[in-house]
Amino acid sequence: MQKRIIIILSLLLAIFLFILYQGKMLDDRFTSFQSSNERGTVITAMPKVQFKYLNSDKKYDFFESDKGKNSLFLHFWATWCGPCEAEFPKLSKLVQESKGKNITFVFVAVNDELPKIKKFIKRFPNLDAIIALDNDFIHQKHFGTYKLPESFLFDKMGKIIKKHTGAKNWSLEMLKSL
Repeated sequence: MQKRIIIILSLLLAIFLFILYQGKMLDDRFTSFQSSNERGTVITAMPKVQFKYLNSDKKYDFFESDKGKNSLFLHFWATWCGPCEAEFPKLSKLVQESKGKNITFVFVAVNDELPKIKKFIKRFPNLDAIIALDNDFIHQKHFGTYKLPESFLFDKMGKIIKKHTGAKNWSLEMLKSL
């Protein structure tokens, strides 16, 4: 009987240590994608990508629409992401407060279902932002985005100013560098 208990405890310990090891390996893999304030960022400028609008076949292209005119606030999020959901009211307020400040807001829903996104967005009727969908991880790969929420701030010429990983308490002050 004691041998069985020892074997079971040994197996549980081995499983626990394996889980810790895998978590550490995964965390190390994504360390380079932390906020630009902490470790730098993967990209230095806006890549040449197009974002398909959620409710139409139209596409948003920074270089065709806004380069030289507007800065870009690009935000990756998902309805299933708790921190994303908690952060969204602050982002909605930020969009409203930023009217007339030459900033284009693009919110990219990641690995999400269209009906859930539409239902979620209805909670923010005054949200004046481009809502896009990236279920194939195409855009995430261009930006090196693997943690949600994640936001990028680009100046009017497409040069990256900041990258934020994790939910933030957004304010106009945070956009002063644009």
